[in-house]
This record gives sequence, structure tokens and C-alpha cells, in this order.
Amino acid sequence: MAAPVHRLSVEDVFRMAEAGVLDEHVPTTAHLVIEVAQTSQARDREKARDYAAAGVDEYWIVDLLAGTVIVHRQPLAGAYQEITTFDDGASIRPLLADAPEVDVTALLG
Repeated sequence: MAAPVHRLSVEDVFRMAEAGVLDEHVPTTAHLVIEVAQTSQARDREKARDYAAAGVDEYWIVDLLAGTVIVHRQPLAGAYQEITTFDDGASIRPLLADAPEVDVTALLG
């Protein structure tokens, strides 16, 4: 039996293309997914299983109402092993090589 193919939701995908090349391809995984939640917190928490199963290294939920960013890391068997909440004023260093720190206050707008 073949392993299931995971696809990221099309409405959730904004792909950073290399060298400015646009690509219509919907990826099956990503290094980092960021959701901005104002009314969708419950659904975005549920998506963590999908993203972990798809092998997404990091999944962030920017919770505008709570003023926090919830960072999910270390996907294993459809679940994230590390979940950390960052408050307004903190900074987050993505796992991507050479990625700059991200200011939580800037994400919260």
C-alpha cells in the first residue's frame, strides 16, 4: 500500500518562487507555513496535523486576538513534537538556514 500523498490547501498557499519565477504548481510540502488567524484559530490548530503529516518543518499561527504566535516544530507521525508560544515583543528565529529573526510585534501588525 502506498503512503498517502499530502497536499497543502490551495487557498492557504503563497509560494515564494526563486528568482522571481511564478509557478502554478501547488506544493505537497513546505519548510515554513504561516497562518494569520483572526477568527480561524480553531481550524488553524486542526491544520497542524495536516501540516505535520505533510512534513512541514515549521507551522506558525499568528493569533491576532491573543497577541501571540504559536510555533510548531519537529513533525513526527502526524504531530508536532515542539509547540512554543511567543508573546508580543519576542522574536522568533525560523529553522531555515540564514533566515533572519522575525519580530512578533511586526507580525501582529
